[in-house]
Amino acid sequence: MNILHFGSNYLPSKGGNVVRMTSMLENNNSGNHLFILTTAPKGDFDDEKYYQEKGIRIFRIKSLDEAKALLPLICSENSIDVVVTHIIPANIIACKVVPKNVTIMTEVHSLIDSGWVKNQLKNLLHRFVLNKRTKKYFTLSQGASEYIRKNYGVKKEDIVFLPNGYSGKESPHKKGNPAYFTFGYVGTFYGWQGINIIADNIDRILSLGENVRIYLVGGGQREEELKAKAEKSGGRLVVTGLVPKTEVEKHMNEIDVLMIPRPSTLETETAIPLKIFDSTESGKPVIISDVFGLTEVFGEDEAFVFDKNDENGLYKACVTAYKNPELCEKKFIAAKAKLKKWPVWQQIHERQNNVFKELKND
Repeated sequence: MNILHFGSNYLPSKGGNVVRMTSMLENNNSGNHLFILTTAPKGDFDDEKYYQEKGIRIFRIKSLDEAKALLPLICSENSIDVVVTHIIPANIIACKVVPKNVTIMTEVHSLIDSGWVKNQLKNLLHRFVLNKRTKKYFTLSQGASEYIRKNYGVKKEDIVFLPNGYSGKESPHKKGNPAYFTFGYVGTFYGWQGINIIADNIDRILSLGENVRIYLVGGGQREEELKAKAEKSGGRLVVTGLVPKTEVEKHMNEIDVLMIPRPSTLETETAIPLKIFDSTESGKPVIISDVFGLTEVFGEDEAFVFDKNDENGLYKACVTAYKNPELCEKKFIAAKAKLKKWPVWQQIHERQNNVFKELKND
């Protein structure tokens, strides 16, 4: 089959959604012909070489408006059987301009709370417009599956649970730098990712002991403020700024316990982040808030879980982890065992490809 993915910012291995797409598409052993239509600029990436090596053709456009005219042509010239959209605007465009003989499916990467009025408009848009042409919805979490069923009117049989896969990489429990007990965070510095919760608790966490350190790997909002605080910390607060993905593991080696203290939002309750898998793959136990996008993967046995509504929750979890190193190892071992039951990337790809095969048989 000829399958076109439309709406993802595609530069292989750049960003969480792209890591997902790259893992799935580059491990395609099903004989499908794959195409990508994206607004991501090419930069120094060699699209033609990528096509020759991977067999995946990339079409780059400057804006989604350009897709309105180009999308039907791409579908026609390449005999596209299925268009898989990755954002709502792309799905709207596809439903309007894609030829009727082409099937439309969509991946629900994240759900954003846009306020009551806009949420209602999105609900109506799906119920009365998009659902008529969108044959399947691929969801990355069970929380998202339940949300679109209740709010978008999507039938249960049209929802396919297709979460981020686990690499299957085995790692023993790894302590960090022996000179410190280090609480770490890896990711972008946005409020919904939990950086505000961490920032509000820095002084209290460092007060646990002279050997306690906080290591923040990433950048974005509040980066300069946190770097200024780090300069006055005597090395006990480290803020790296954005680093290449190839260097992340080096920084992870400094960390004893990884923190993912997400606040409760529509996005965090319905999206499972790759970093929760990264923690186990890197040999680190994890502290998480009890938003559904995290507890869908790990519970109390596998992680230090704190109440998202408790303003002291992160601090208390850090206290428990710091005072109980044997519990850190116990939870990590349980997390690793739990992930052995989680689907690996190849299984996720096969699950999606089975949907394509069913379409072909129909």
